[in-house]
Amino acid sequence: MSLKYSTSLKYKFNELAAFKRDLMALFKGQRKGHMGQYQYSKQDHENDPVQGAKLWEQFLKSSKDYYIKKDEQRLINNKSKDLGAQDVVIDLGCGPEESVRDKVFGVLEQTKAQRYVPVDLSVDYLKSAAAAVLCKFMNIDVDTVHTDFNTGKPVLSFKAKAGEKSRVLSLMFGATAMNIEADPEQGFPIERFKENMAAVRDLVDGQGKMVITYDSCLDVKKVYKSYAHDLQRKFGANLMHRIERDFNTKGFDPAQWEYEPVIHEHDDCLIVAHTVIPKKNMRFEVDGHKFTVKKGQQFVLNTSIKVNSDFVTKALNEIGISTEKVYSTADKTATWHMLSFD
Repeated sequence: MSLKYSTSLKYKFNELAAFKRDLMALFKGQRKGHMGQYQYSKQDHENDPVQGAKLWEQFLKSSKDYYIKKDEQRLINNKSKDLGAQDVVIDLGCGPEESVRDKVFGVLEQTKAQRYVPVDLSVDYLKSAAAAVLCKFMNIDVDTVHTDFNTGKPVLSFKAKAGEKSRVLSLMFGATAMNIEADPEQGFPIERFKENMAAVRDLVDGQGKMVITYDSCLDVKKVYKSYAHDLQRKFGANLMHRIERDFNTKGFDPAQWEYEPVIHEHDDCLIVAHTVIPKKNMRFEVDGHKFTVKKGQQFVLNTSIKVNSDFVTKALNEIGISTEKVYSTADKTATWHMLSFD
């Protein structure tokens, strides 16, 4: 089955150029927590050590302590029934095929949507999401959008019949809303969160409703245990192999880096700093740029923020995004947050 694309929505994002720019900022100490989008890479060939996507999926299947996946899934299954009919479902950060099957299929069934629009930085994820949906739902059109949706571009605008508005539902599952660039020592990056959500509103042209799900667990021991897994450690450090694969390097040894989840406690949230640490002093080059790093020096690739829903509601209200409904699991580990852009 061929994929059906709308040329007005196809959008190409130069990921490699962005990866290089962001990597330079990381090693120069200019930014923290901004590299997560590059961690889910697939192999280019059979023996390619770049296996981020594979390791992440293995981790999700293997870990008994990674609570957010199963708790979020339970919320989505329970609350999707209340979404009502929708014309368009926009999936912001669609992720791997398994996530689309587990989380989005039920939404498409309940809403009887006519169009599915996955948006992601990973071309592989977009292709697998489109193929999975088209195979399952024969009457749905699929438009893939390859972009960083936090830029608010391109604008996705959907029109129905003359004089009518399309019913548009945007989804941001998998705690994507809280994968925000942040200095973990400074607390919740409220201004960046508001900027990101405003950009998302621009991306969907201020249309319809949106559901975000996120981790709201503030139990430090539970959170640390959820990441203290061998496959998570391998996944966390695997980006170093992509650096060696994608750029011209000298003296760079991916095997000399290790991953550690470092938790920072704040009044309104917990921030997990997904950190890579060199095992020894190193001098190396990446595309002609020279760097010196010290053994034990911490480089924060990504942050996972666990936050109270009241705080999120307040932040959204400040930028004119209203909250319609909030549901959390009994132990407050996961939250379903329905927003309105209209």
